[in-house]
Amino acid sequence: MYTFSVGTIAAIINAAVAVLQLALPNVLVLTLVAALSDTHTAVTWSVVERNIQSSLWHLLLRSDSAASKHVQLSSEIITLLRPIALGLVAVAAIVTPLGLYEDIQPSTKPHLLNFVRQPDQGPFGLLTPPRSGLGFSRGCSDVGGALPAQCPGTTTLITYSNDSVTFNATIVHDDYDRWIPAQLAELYQSGLISQPSSVSSFFDIEWRWYEEHTRDNIRNQSYSVDSYHPIAPVIGESGIKVVEGLIVDTRDGGVGFRSHTVPAASDVPHGAEWEEDILFFLPETACVDTNLTLEYLVPSEDDLSGQVKQNIVDQGGFAQFSRQNPWDDGRYGDTQEDPTLRDRAYRAAWTMNALNMFFFDTSAPHTNFSSIRSHLGKRYPVNNTFSINYELAAKLMSLAMLSLDPYSGLVDVPFTPSTYSNGSLVSNETRMSGHSESSWPNPYGISTNNYTLANIGCLGFASGDWVNKTNIQVKCGLVLGPANKTSGSDNMLVEPGSTWTRPVYMCSSTTKAIIRTVHFSFRQARGAGLEALAVNSIADKHYVTNSSLPLWGVETPHMSLIQMTPFWGLIDPEMQNSANLSTVRSDHLYLPASDNSIWHNALYTDGGSSYMPATAAPAMLWESAYAPQGLYDGLQDLSGYTSLAIASRWKNMSSTTTGTAGIMNLIWTDFAANALIGTRGWLSGKDTLPPNLNMQSPLQKHAEPHAPPRSGSGSVPVRIYQRTVHYRWIYAIPAFLCLFVAGLICLSAVVAFISGKGRVSRVRHYLNRLSAGRLLVALKLEERDWESSTKLWLAMRGGRSVSLAYESVAAEEREVHVVRTKGVELG
Repeated sequence: MYTFSVGTIAAIINAAVAVLQLALPNVLVLTLVAALSDTHTAVTWSVVERNIQSSLWHLLLRSDSAASKHVQLSSEIITLLRPIALGLVAVAAIVTPLGLYEDIQPSTKPHLLNFVRQPDQGPFGLLTPPRSGLGFSRGCSDVGGALPAQCPGTTTLITYSNDSVTFNATIVHDDYDRWIPAQLAELYQSGLISQPSSVSSFFDIEWRWYEEHTRDNIRNQSYSVDSYHPIAPVIGESGIKVVEGLIVDTRDGGVGFRSHTVPAASDVPHGAEWEEDILFFLPETACVDTNLTLEYLVPSEDDLSGQVKQNIVDQGGFAQFSRQNPWDDGRYGDTQEDPTLRDRAYRAAWTMNALNMFFFDTSAPHTNFSSIRSHLGKRYPVNNTFSINYELAAKLMSLAMLSLDPYSGLVDVPFTPSTYSNGSLVSNETRMSGHSESSWPNPYGISTNNYTLANIGCLGFASGDWVNKTNIQVKCGLVLGPANKTSGSDNMLVEPGSTWTRPVYMCSSTTKAIIRTVHFSFRQARGAGLEALAVNSIADKHYVTNSSLPLWGVETPHMSLIQMTPFWGLIDPEMQNSANLSTVRSDHLYLPASDNSIWHNALYTDGGSSYMPATAAPAMLWESAYAPQGLYDGLQDLSGYTSLAIASRWKNMSSTTTGTAGIMNLIWTDFAANALIGTRGWLSGKDTLPPNLNMQSPLQKHAEPHAPPRSGSGSVPVRIYQRTVHYRWIYAIPAFLCLFVAGLICLSAVVAFISGKGRVSRVRHYLNRLSAGRLLVALKLEERDWESSTKLWLAMRGGRSVSLAYESVAAEEREVHVVRTKGVELG
């Protein structure tokens, strides 16, 4: 249905008025002449002449007053100017209103409004369970990771013993304390006191799904643990989405934590906009090209062996191998300032290529690669002894992104149904030697342990390293880009006998927490629920001075990574000297590594053992992003094999290392959107603890776990959308032309008036002498009276009857003789 703007309606009205103004006077002339005879009073003829001459009939009938021959030039120009000016005015009256339009614009000054909770009526809102009052929980282990240990701040008592065979741990009172001590919770939320209520910290980030476990002991205490149940993919399209508890950036990657609130609809009938500071998790990835590709030959359907011929193709990874050892550069620098992800990925790729050359006997260890027996395009057959059916071959040749972890999978992956699923690759852990499944001689006995050391070097830490701000979460792995068809027909169908190739990248990833400024807009017209809330833009928060930067803290309790999952969060400067705390003042914090990074824990649907999502989740998300799709039950397929929309997007991005890094960031983002939720918003107030942590350990203080929530005022400065009228100036051109012409006419009138020739007396002079009644009296009755006022002339001669009927021939000849003189005298 077409709707008209105010300007359009005004233009239509003006056009209708212009047509009526033009038509009515001309139509009335027909009525007027119908009522006339040839004999009337002299003044009647003056009035009739005024009406007829003011119409367009003289132009339509080309009468004397429309003639241009023998007309004085100046009179003709000025006479023509009148209809042109009137026509221009008519056009301006129609066109000028078309520039008017109404718009909804934000107010120039902010208004303080109360916000209300805005539920998500989509899948993420309907399928997210309510928050539990059990709070957070964590467990710690000994230096070997096998036995329980007391977590910092808890009251658990554990005694250890050993015999000649085993080590044992005994928990006193059979009561292992998993609760978070209140003093630690307060410490890692303390920095919120100087932040807006919209900013989250450690304990405002929760798992979207969780499970409640009960310990079988004297207290039968329940506690929450992580669980993962994907709701819906979000990365099919590029943009910024708002879902229950999160802002999801599917363009660049990242999630922001926010319990969504909006202004009351009654306060903003047309909507509103505002800005908030929001805590984000941003994935960061750097990839390098290994200069190797994987080549596959699809078997025919009647091939009973079903073997896929697979080759590693040297695109420079071996033939142009750099002899400069990147490990000579030493350890990584300040990881909080620069995580050096590309250097990590390059070191891992360099090491992997070196080990692969030793495995293929292309070069030898301890020779500084003085001899490399390879060339560009050389093919290295791999895994030819393993069978694969045609369906799995189709997955392999799809547009899906594939991951290989660990790096040995590039040369030693058996493609069997047990190790290959959903278009992804996994590797076995067999020794790559002459007697393993591999057909290569492997003269130097390269094993998966060698590749593991390369992985540790990329990570920058091992299980025995300390928990601190320097050892940040890092995940490294191989990524295979979408398959490209290199033989057969041009289409992307998997055909028997066709050859396909995949680029091989080495990538390194981490996660940082950062406060960003988000510009929101809210309009009920967009739809119900969170559909009415939109994110217009996201930018990193600007800080005027270094002292205004947030202070981040990381728990450093002199425990190794394999033992625990540390806290981190925003810290009040007055508490920066607290025990077991290291701080960094920066606009961001790269999240610390933990036992999840050591154990390579990925997302599982059957629940974990603790509830520390702010540290555990980012690492688990990276493990899932790099894990072969389908290896873990319940993970959604983000490779693109089952979604052409995702596959098409990956296809467009994977041609470069930067694009491939972006793919990994987006896969992490999709996992994060389904795994995490933010619980802090404007209604949370300035409490240092969220509602479900307003308690202490039952072993420290016997308090009910379900504490009443504390609410904030929810008052937020917003710019209210108001209906305003605007104008498109291009439609004012006719009006400006009218003003210009009117200015010229007025200027000429002023000049004429000043010169004395444009006085009112001269106008009266010509009105009297050109009056039809006076002319007829003068011609018919031979009574000239040009100077008398209208009142006097009406009294003396205006009432005289004058006929327009033909007179005698003599009279006509006399009139002709007068007219044929050189000029017509009016005096």
